[in-house]
Formats: sequence, structure tokens, C-alpha cells
Amino acid sequence: MMLKKIRTIKGLTQSYVASKIGVKLRHYQYVEAGMSFLSKDKLNKLEDLFELPQRVLLAKSIEEVPDFYKPYLEELEKCKK
Repeated sequence: MMLKKIRTIKGLTQSYVASKIGVKLRHYQYVEAGMSFLSKDKLNKLEDLFELPQRVLLAKSIEEVPDFYKPYLEELEKCKK
């Protein structure tokens, strides 16, 4: 899932994200692994935290990300390096 990749690029831990959106660490780990879902309220908090829409965060791969977001994600990756 792109969520894990974006979180890693931004240098955030799973614990940090879980606490910011108000879920237990294990629940967030399941979400990131694609084995669980978040409520609409928690998804909105996730969007606010990452400043990206659910469509990008929950995409399974870069191919599922809309083309207009790909340059932004590439730029994020360059900044990380």
C-alpha cells in the first residue's frame, strides 16, 4: 500500500500516525497491511495528517495513483534522499 511508503518517506512511525488519528497501533498496522479499514472520521484524520486524499494513501501501488499526484510523490521521495 502507498500508505506505508508515504509514511516512511515522511519519516513518521506507525505509532505516531496511530496516535494522531486516534487508533491503536495494532489496528493501524492492519490498515497499512490492507487487512483492516478505518472509519470515515479516522480516514479524514489520515488525509489531514498526510495532506493527501484517501485515493492516494490507500492505493495498492503507484500505478493506481492518479497521474497528477505522481510528480508530487516523486518529489517527496527526492526530498527524503
